[in-house]
Amino acid sequence: MRVLDGLRDWLNSKSGVQMVADDPKMAAEVLLLLRVMFADGSMNEKELELFKQMCTSLFGIEADDVPEVVKFLTDTSYETNSEQAANVFRDMPVKRKNELLRNLLRMAFVDESFHDNEKDMIARIARTLGYSEEKIRSLI
Repeated sequence: MRVLDGLRDWLNSKSGVQMVADDPKMAAEVLLLLRVMFADGSMNEKELELFKQMCTSLFGIEADDVPEVVKFLTDTSYETNSEQAANVFRDMPVKRKNELLRNLLRMAFVDESFHDNEKDMIARIARTLGYSEEKIRSLI
């Protein structure tokens, strides 16, 4: 019976790409994390490690699937800007918006610097989410 249960679980499991493709909110958040990760013009090991950790802990994406998820989003989201991705969260509760911004800021600061492009991107996302300029200044 265990063998059949294991086989059933394996057949019913989704790859990270399938999970992202099936969930627009997940796709939007992972895309925003990617955009912040590359906003300063490069990606370092600390950013990549945090990204993998977030994919696993926040979204249930296996670490081995992360490269395929990145490729999928790169191939399919090239016409989606950060504000469009953030719009997915516009009508969500403030708690969820705060969580999104906290994750983006965490990604921006993981390399121990806060580049102007990262600041600008996160400020634009926060505006899209409906945050006031005063609140954005306090966040950043």
